[in-house]
Amino acid sequence: MQLLCALRFFATVAFYNCIGETLGVTKASVGRAIDNVSDAICRLGQDWIVFPVGQTLATVQRAFHDIAGFPNVAGCIDGVFVRIQAPKEDEQDFVNRKGFLSLNCQMTCDASYKITSCVCKWPGSCHDSRMLRDSNINNKFETGQYNGILLGDSAYPTRRFLMTPYNNPTTPQQQRFNNALCKTRVRIEQTYGILKRRFACLHSGLRVDPNKAARIITACAVLHNIGIYQNDIINIDDDHIINVGDHPISFNGVNDGNATRDHICTSFF
Repeated sequence: MQLLCALRFFATVAFYNCIGETLGVTKASVGRAIDNVSDAICRLGQDWIVFPVGQTLATVQRAFHDIAGFPNVAGCIDGVFVRIQAPKEDEQDFVNRKGFLSLNCQMTCDASYKITSCVCKWPGSCHDSRMLRDSNINNKFETGQYNGILLGDSAYPTRRFLMTPYNNPTTPQQQRFNNALCKTRVRIEQTYGILKRRFACLHSGLRVDPNKAARIITACAVLHNIGIYQNDIINIDDDHIINVGDHPISFNGVNDGNATRDHICTSFF
């Protein structure tokens, strides 16, 4: 019964009393059920939200390359706003650039729309680049625990492991680089679209405090990945995937983001 209450809330964001009347339980019981189920599902996160390494990384990179020819992509990264109710403290910190109260959540995804990392602790006013700088995924790329590159939009700084578009492309190669990056990076936006269509509570907003909202968002991300695994959200059509082999980036020049981006641009586009 607790699971039914929580899933009804995730899918419809109905009021607690409406869910309770439908299932024959009290409003307070619905609230406790959502808390209990969210916490239980969050504990599965380390098993279901996993960044690709080893052979899994090679498979992910080939799948990304098949989209638009961008090499060595381990994932796409972006932030997404999820509306929340006004918190009791530091309300202004949660007002985002669009003018409403929210959490700003950082996620990465692979080419099959699976979420490979998820951080939901930041208030809406926090910039995407700040979230990345203080994140575990940034530390693991910096220390060499993760390989490959991430694709992000212009809100992020260009880094050795993070490629962003040229703001003012001046050559055909740079334009082709931008086109390929944007066509590939759209996977994270599509992932958010699938996630919010699947779980209406993330689209309409969560009438809960930030800590509880973070747990609900993480639980929905875990369920999203379980759905991908079970082909319950989308069907991944493998017929069009061509095995083009690995496309490693060999670069011995200046180890900064702009130099790495220029090398990829001139070598592959």
